Amino acid sequence: MDITQPRHLSEWLRRAVSLRGMVVLLILAGLLVSEMRFDWAERVLGDYLITTNSRRPESGAIWETGHQSETARQQLETIVADRQMSQREIRNAQSLSQLLASVTDEEGVMTTADHFLELYFKLPELLSQEIASPYTLLSAHADGNWTRTFFEKFDGQISLYLLDDQNRVLRQFTISAELLDHIQRGDVAISTILENLADFADRIYPADQFFRALEALPEEVRRGVVSQPLGLLRTHGKLVKVGISDEVQDGYIEIGFEFHDVQGPKVVLAQAREWDLWQLRTRLRAGRSALAAPVGGTP
Repeated sequence: MDITQPRHLSEWLRRAVSLRGMVVLLILAGLLVSEMRFDWAERVLGDYLITTNSRRPESGAIWETGHQSETARQQLETIVADRQMSQREIRNAQSLSQLLASVTDEEGVMTTADHFLELYFKLPELLSQEIASPYTLLSAHADGNWTRTFFEKFDGQISLYLLDDQNRVLRQFTISAELLDHIQRGDVAISTILENLADFADRIYPADQFFRALEALPEEVRRGVVSQPLGLLRTHGKLVKVGISDEVQDGYIEIGFEFHDVQGPKVVLAQAREWDLWQLRTRLRAGRSALAAPVGGTP
């Protein structure tokens, strides 16, 4: 065959339909049909890439995507494992202080209503009433809607939410940073005097005057003012003063009982029903007025 460049169209056609050209064309067509039928080229290329995979550098968009996916999977597994461990610790908490210690600024804590009540009952009564009135919890429990209790921490204090099965808030309470500290230490008293607590300013009475006025009231009213007298009797030290707060929460007002012992002064906190305490304060004010009246002259 002449290997020079064809000079005209007829020579182009003659060379194209030659035996050698037809053989080459048939071979190419056979390779194309077999590739489309059996994908042998992809298989050969894939086998080659597999054999050289360990020697090739891990670079490029696909490798980077794979690395990110693997890192995300490992992080997710760690988060899930930590969450499962945290939930087991919460379910196994034997005290409210143990449960509250697991509440962080980044993550709240959820437990069942029954578990919360179990831990609530274990607290000293003077402390538990500072968290929430047992009458309020009893009302929420009797409604039949309270199923979960959620805790979240913000600015050093913990908010406590009673939730239904749809996570709607039924009641909300706040555990102050100071009360949280006492719960975690297991204390029921604050190491201070009533004058240092702003809630009791100008409403502080000598203990003997307070209890004389209380004794003159009916038994039901006395129980509304001091619901746990045995807790006060068990407190070490001499009871010298009683302070009454002016803030009302859910129909209750806080009372502080100041004790002195060898370790110094301390204030035990409790709650009293608003209406019963109002009757007591009426008697206390009347007593103060009588002491302030002039003796032997015209008032």
